Amino acid sequence: MRTVRPWRVLLLRENVRPSRRRLSLRHPSSHTPQWSLSLYVDSKSRSFAKTTIAEEAIHDEPSILDVPNPPTQMPLSEYKLPKLPATFSRLIEGPPIQFGTGKLARLTHSSVVGQGGSTVVLATVAHQPPDTPNGDQNNAASTFLTVDYRQRYHGVGKIPSNGGRRDNAVLSTPEVLASRAIDRALRPLIRTEDAIDGRLHVTCSVQSYAVFASEVDLRQDGLLDEKDNDTTNASHSTHPVAMALNTAAAALLQQGHLTQPVAATVLAVAAHGDGVVWQDPVPEQLADSYGELLYAGTADGHVVMLEWTSHRLATGLSESHMTQLLELAQTSIRPVLDLLTARFGDVPHNNNSSSIGLSATDRWLEENQLRQSLGLDPIPQDEEAINLPSVVASNTTQARLPDIIQHVQTCIGHVLPRLFGWDATLPADTETDRNNEKNRTVVDQSMGAAIHRGDLPSKTVRGRREQIVQTEIARLVESYVTAAGDAFEPRELQWLSEQTTKHLLQKGFVQSALQGGARADGRGLPGHGWKTIRPLKVQMPALPDTVHGSALFARGDTQVLCTATLGPPGDGQPMKDPYLATDNPRRVKSGAETTAAGYYSELPVGSLRFLRTQESLVSDMNSRKVKADKERTGDSGSLAEVKRAFLQYDFPPYATGTVPIGSQAHNRRAIGHGALAEKALLPVLPDAHDFPYAIRISSEVTDSNGSSSMASVCGGTLALLDAGVPIQMRVAGVSVGLARDVDAGEAGVHRLLLDITGTEDYYGGMDFKIAGTRKGITAFQLDVKQLLPLEIVTEALQLACRGRNVILNEMQDQCSDGLKARPSPKDSAPRVEVVRFNPQRKRDLVGPGGIILRQLEDRYGVALDLTQEGRCLLFGADQELVDQAKLTVMDLVADVVPGEVYEGTIIEIKDFGAIVELLRNKEGLLHVSELTNEQEAGDHPGGIAGFVRQYLKEGQKVEVLCTDVDPVQGSIRLSRKAILVKEQKKAMRR
Repeated sequence: MRTVRPWRVLLLRENVRPSRRRLSLRHPSSHTPQWSLSLYVDSKSRSFAKTTIAEEAIHDEPSILDVPNPPTQMPLSEYKLPKLPATFSRLIEGPPIQFGTGKLARLTHSSVVGQGGSTVVLATVAHQPPDTPNGDQNNAASTFLTVDYRQRYHGVGKIPSNGGRRDNAVLSTPEVLASRAIDRALRPLIRTEDAIDGRLHVTCSVQSYAVFASEVDLRQDGLLDEKDNDTTNASHSTHPVAMALNTAAAALLQQGHLTQPVAATVLAVAAHGDGVVWQDPVPEQLADSYGELLYAGTADGHVVMLEWTSHRLATGLSESHMTQLLELAQTSIRPVLDLLTARFGDVPHNNNSSSIGLSATDRWLEENQLRQSLGLDPIPQDEEAINLPSVVASNTTQARLPDIIQHVQTCIGHVLPRLFGWDATLPADTETDRNNEKNRTVVDQSMGAAIHRGDLPSKTVRGRREQIVQTEIARLVESYVTAAGDAFEPRELQWLSEQTTKHLLQKGFVQSALQGGARADGRGLPGHGWKTIRPLKVQMPALPDTVHGSALFARGDTQVLCTATLGPPGDGQPMKDPYLATDNPRRVKSGAETTAAGYYSELPVGSLRFLRTQESLVSDMNSRKVKADKERTGDSGSLAEVKRAFLQYDFPPYATGTVPIGSQAHNRRAIGHGALAEKALLPVLPDAHDFPYAIRISSEVTDSNGSSSMASVCGGTLALLDAGVPIQMRVAGVSVGLARDVDAGEAGVHRLLLDITGTEDYYGGMDFKIAGTRKGITAFQLDVKQLLPLEIVTEALQLACRGRNVILNEMQDQCSDGLKARPSPKDSAPRVEVVRFNPQRKRDLVGPGGIILRQLEDRYGVALDLTQEGRCLLFGADQELVDQAKLTVMDLVADVVPGEVYEGTIIEIKDFGAIVELLRNKEGLLHVSELTNEQEAGDHPGGIAGFVRQYLKEGQKVEVLCTDVDPVQGSIRLSRKAILVKEQKKAMRR
């Protein structure tokens, strides 16, 4: 028996756990084990492991279990530490930075879009005065500023891996650390009056970021203003944290909240660059660096915030090198500081129609102008008492409410219709005119609906007008109660004001709609605004091509930023609802279904299969468990438990310009709106066999003023087209409201309102959201405040049909290529290849415990998805690696098919031909008669055998055509001559 090499396996002994074995390793000169290695093996593999270890112990060939001599502790003085030059040689600068305003999040107090390379960040600022209901008077010194940094998964072309496949509802650890860094840089520069005057909430969301240093097709018509958009293609992206801090500083400067500009950058010291420093390094550069520096400073050279992380230097960076690095960082932020000063300066620009920054006198003058437009008298500088007729005091609010409503109606009844877009001094729209469509002047007679052309007052202006009316009503209510001598508590007085306001404003809304045919936002021709749609604005794509698909859709003051992300089927949304089960275990399946189900149904009862994670054993007969758990088995099949396509709706607080309170987890409203938009889009998606990707559609509402869910349907359609998803029909959605005189009962007249705003939704009688194609309805949802007859619902469906056709026409006109999908997904999307195989050979691809499947995914960087009918889907970012993985899969499971051309390797030469290996363990005969014509072979001096050995060599690659496969013996016949004949015919045709 041969001697065993040093540090070979000598002993296999049992441990406490039955599924665990410990290998003790010792040197021949030692009598006690010095190293131990624990192995975990399943019950099926124990005998295999024992046999392998025994063979390794008695053979002299090299073994994977050979271990070199154990290392000894090396003194610190003998470590070879990297040496940096005395000075850094050069700074490799990042891409230029640009800022844009006024395009996104127009309803918040300030918003700026920053772009550097392919990095796009949206920064918003919401301000909450201390006297608002949500104001927090406690801990003002620490809570006046809140920063939330968000990394959107679609920005890097990924689908979230959590259970709900949603962006983090709670900030992740990297997001918290980035939020803290931005907060520390901004807090010292906040104006003193802002620190004690309410709260500031800053949101920074990363919409796009190229993780790798490669050229990206940047959007020249992206989210920046046209006058600001001179960004050119860059080799990499600005660091997202630095870009977020710079954009947040711009948003705060825009409203004058900072005392001076501040800018940030990230520098990394290259490990193999001889003193080279990278600005805005990407992750692969950070991994090859000595450390990274996050630096924030001002134009006068003052440092605001610093963070240093050392990567490879055990001793850290010397103080002299750190000083040089800080000086480089200060120099590199100079262009950004100059840009911030030039764009925003020291005076607030107030681009979002906010009243922040106005003095008390200016606010008084501005409010008087709004009061005058409503027909109200100017506010007196000194409040005067109002003389009211003597009334009898009342002890209950219910008894006093009718008198108060009558009094307020008498005082400001003429104001209420003006608030909703109708001046009662103009001729009213008669019933005859409402029933006579020929007398109407509309833009599109054929459709019966039209897009409003022209500007409309913003939601902010209309909201302030409504607030003025509400304040005036509260003042009149309080004056009446005081004059009447009613002893009401403050909460009772507040209830009277609320009920009076709700009653009168709802009455004014119905009056303006029925008598004037007007809309709350003033759209449409006089008397015909009820069937008009707010102005549309469409942009596709809206983000750089790191995002698989993107679109910006705006309808009036409602705006959504939609994206589409593609991934392997395993990235689909898991469904764990037992009420949606589709497999009936009590139903006996037919033979055809059993065959299609693959080898699962052919295994004997009680058979076990080891899962990928090697954590537990489950029965293969438990089909719902095995088929649904893609994350553990690599098998998706035709799963009802995994939703291949899904839409997620996000409604951030800045969409309405408010400061969030408490947790920002997804609420019921967001889930409901997303589900409605998802139901509208799912029917038009291609079949999984034609487009095998998992599809995640996200809709981020940047401005909200009604029908944001229907805007998500329109934006989702555009994002899918930009992602190259071949949807069968284009989908649009619109909401229909109702103005109805409830007091008149069933005989009362009503007016349907197309494309309602938030105000019309609140004071109206219904909100009917309807989505569909040109041919029909795909989803709708009806919310009512009053019982409706079926005739109104039918009429609303017809009006919505005309409305969505107008919207689809407008979307098509505004898109340069019309509503056409890309011919193929973008280069940033994962590549996909399909291999078909015999389902019974699936175990050859999975391997024991899924080992072969994992090796394929790890070696080629791909994701494999196996279906039960014999389809292997390969997904990967690199097309070359995907092709290599496809060849490997074919070698493992694919069968040789007659008529197909293969590249084989000659493994043996015979006198009558050659044996060619086509796939793994697939050998075929290339007979000399199929190599060339027999006359040429017969004329060879060495005969046929000499001819074969002259032109064919072992190991030679040769392209052959499979001519026949024997169904009984499985023998394969090949031909080289058939390929040559085809090539000659093609040459003759040319």
